[in-house]
Amino acid sequence: MIYKTKKEIDILFRNLELRHIKFNEMIYPEQNKINLRKSSYYSDNLEEFVYLEEKYGEKLNNKFRANIYIKKVNDQIGYGLFAVEPLKADDLIGEYTGIVQEAFHLDPSDKETSAKTEYAWDYPDDIPGLPPLEINARYAGGVLRFVNHSFHPNLRIEHAVIENEWKIFFVADENIEADAELFVDYGDAYWAVESREIIIP
Repeated sequence: MIYKTKKEIDILFRNLELRHIKFNEMIYPEQNKINLRKSSYYSDNLEEFVYLEEKYGEKLNNKFRANIYIKKVNDQIGYGLFAVEPLKADDLIGEYTGIVQEAFHLDPSDKETSAKTEYAWDYPDDIPGLPPLEINARYAGGVLRFVNHSFHPNLRIEHAVIENEWKIFFVADENIEADAELFVDYGDAYWAVESREIIIP
């Protein structure tokens, strides 16, 4: 079975006891009062962030999502995300949404802690006065939480300040055929956890 329409996707989320959210939920709403463009990290990468905002900002503000669907890959991997139609390199897939919360300290030998970080991406920059943050979609998030790992991904992960909020989003890194599964590279830190086993689909 595939999950493509809003109704089908909402049913899947409910069956998995997840909340389907389109917008990040902030544990620390005071972060919205800080001008994120004033940080040294932003200014050091100004040209890149301006480019990304100009290219993808309007679509991200409008909660754009590429024409994609969710399907179970197998019992070991679980679900994956697939393209409904061909995608071109640099096409926006969508925003990775979840709970913006204090980042869990990742202990590679602690299975309980590692389970809490399986669907988390580090927040791109430190916010003055707040602890290190992450966007965690373990219990609430969008469909991009279903993108699986590959060491040869066809998507890349980008981030930019849009409407004074850091957005993490996925972009096609190459031309992708219809019905192809979408992949990102989870990164070395993810696989440093002893309990995680690399499964090649």
